[in-house]
Amino acid sequence: MYEQPAEKEPAQNYNTDYAYDDNGNMISDANKSISDIDYNFLNLPRQITMTSHGTVSYSYDALGVKQKKTVTEGSTVTNFYYINGLEYSDAGELRQIPHEEGRIRRKPDGSYIYDYYLKDHLGSVRVTLSEEQPATVYSMVTSEPENEEQETKYFYNVKETRAQKPSSHPTRKAKDLYASKLKGGEKKTGPAILLKVTKGDKLSFSIESWYERKNKTPKDKTIALSEIAKLATGTVLEAGKGNPLSGFSTDGLLPALGNFLQNQDKAAIAGKPKAFLNWVLLDEKLQPYKDDTTLISKPEYSGYSQVGEESKLTKHVKKDWKIDRSGYVYIFSNNLDEEDVFFENFTVITQSGPILEVNHTYPFGLTIDGISGQASGRLENKYRFNGGNELQNKEFSDGTGLEMYDANFRTYNAQIGRFHQIDPLADIADDQSPFSFVNNNPISFSDPLGLMIDSTKAPGFPNSTTGANVLPEVVVSATTKKTESSTPSTNQAGLPALPLPNLPPLTVVPLIPAPVTQIPPVDLPPVKVNPSPLIEVSTGMILKFFGTIGALFYPTPTGAGADRQPHQFAPTPFPGHGNNRDNSNPHIVYQFTFTPKDGKTPVLKYGISDVYKNGLSRPENQLKAFQARYGATVTMRVLTRTLNRVSALFIESGLVSKHRVQWGEMPREQVRPGGF
Repeated sequence: MYEQPAEKEPAQNYNTDYAYDDNGNMISDANKSISDIDYNFLNLPRQITMTSHGTVSYSYDALGVKQKKTVTEGSTVTNFYYINGLEYSDAGELRQIPHEEGRIRRKPDGSYIYDYYLKDHLGSVRVTLSEEQPATVYSMVTSEPENEEQETKYFYNVKETRAQKPSSHPTRKAKDLYASKLKGGEKKTGPAILLKVTKGDKLSFSIESWYERKNKTPKDKTIALSEIAKLATGTVLEAGKGNPLSGFSTDGLLPALGNFLQNQDKAAIAGKPKAFLNWVLLDEKLQPYKDDTTLISKPEYSGYSQVGEESKLTKHVKKDWKIDRSGYVYIFSNNLDEEDVFFENFTVITQSGPILEVNHTYPFGLTIDGISGQASGRLENKYRFNGGNELQNKEFSDGTGLEMYDANFRTYNAQIGRFHQIDPLADIADDQSPFSFVNNNPISFSDPLGLMIDSTKAPGFPNSTTGANVLPEVVVSATTKKTESSTPSTNQAGLPALPLPNLPPLTVVPLIPAPVTQIPPVDLPPVKVNPSPLIEVSTGMILKFFGTIGALFYPTPTGAGADRQPHQFAPTPFPGHGNNRDNSNPHIVYQFTFTPKDGKTPVLKYGISDVYKNGLSRPENQLKAFQARYGATVTMRVLTRTLNRVSALFIESGLVSKHRVQWGEMPREQVRPGGF
């Protein structure tokens, strides 16, 4: 006889990574030190507490649109404000303005500049380009004591290697008494600088060297290469000077730099001290690039210049070094020999390229370190993945933060590829997990709203690429031939055949906006764009021609709901809204129900309303009409809010289709004309 095995308690040697409340909202995440998340009545996070850091709080309007973000760290409180897409700082400064192709960004000097986005097929920003390409001149390292404060802002080993020039030095004078003295047995690495660079940047730098042998017989003794490699990596990873990489592992860099110095030692010209100006390009993690298989030896990634002749001041110049990979450049001087070598007047000039950021992600949105990067000193673009959701990160002073995306109706964790809250439309797709992201298909879909999958990519909608409702591709071609008849021929529809117009070539001239000198923080004036006349005329003729041809193959339906696209779930579409589908205003989706006496559906109607144009006035008027017909039990409930009309139509059609499956009929008043 089969016996039921005794139940076993789970082992106690485990940790709970995630906890949820009764509504399915995540309230703690041990992996990110999030100890508590408090939610509002819309199931949107109101306050997030991070252990040993502080809190991040959010404020919303009645429809759940984010208005304010507050970061509290100890006694420091920082606010960010969001008003109709504009983002303001705590000081009331307008930080950035979105535009159709990117953003307008505030520069540190208070002026504004245009940035542009290159996006992938799902609307995620992969590259941010900028019109700003400044040249930066870093203070020359003179080693003079009076310049120490300015020079040590950017350069290492300035004070540590300062020494008086010998009397025989050619540039020694009253106000030029010091230089950087390097000696193998003492100070081995001279002034150095670590710079953040992006692909397309250009660097030019120079330094002067001089030496005089005390003993005319060259010495063969050199210090251990591993010692100077350790010193160099220690300099790179030294805390301070705004270096964000303090504490990074040197496991890959140390042997690579040792190999670099070994090659340098072999290539040194005999009879001269083994003293050099060096430059090395490393990736975003301060590691050699993987395709540099010989460890920092490719000329595009590194190089060096040995000192010149004895008693002769030699200037070492590297001009217009074009950076092919984003990462960090480390420029330093060193001396492997026991002879004294003096370096001075170290100058670095950077010319920024057009690339502001490069974002490479895994399919579910986690950033790939090492090949992604951002130019330093400029406002980071956080609106990048999943159709431009804002990344919530780096809220605290040590660079840590929430590391999650704000997807309007929910928050998304790219590290685990799932949302923190249940999908408000989970009832429509009960075959999917309410926490899943794009039905676990991030290659084909995005979900910028946090509602099911992106409606702009759903089957049956205009730019859909999948689904049974996608219309077959129509190829329009034309041939030209002479005809003797002066009477235009007709086709099967009885319409005159249209000759193909002789169009001039269509030349697309990119519109380059004028530089912005001042942008008021509020009440921005409307921007009027005057397109090129050639584009305007040619495009209009082309659209008119192809529109006429398309009308011959696909007659235009008429009547209410003529522009309604087929539903994703319903076998046939229902006549619904006939007004403009391209409305980009926010919309609400609402529902009317009542208490029926016939045992049939209690749902009267699903509807949508333009938030700006109609707001609640439209459903409230319908509510009065329904109550007059069905009695006082009729109630109206707002189900959700969308960013535009097409998303609202998609949600409404899904609700109607699910209702048809469940009840075998439409909602009672779904197709009623007039005020309904």
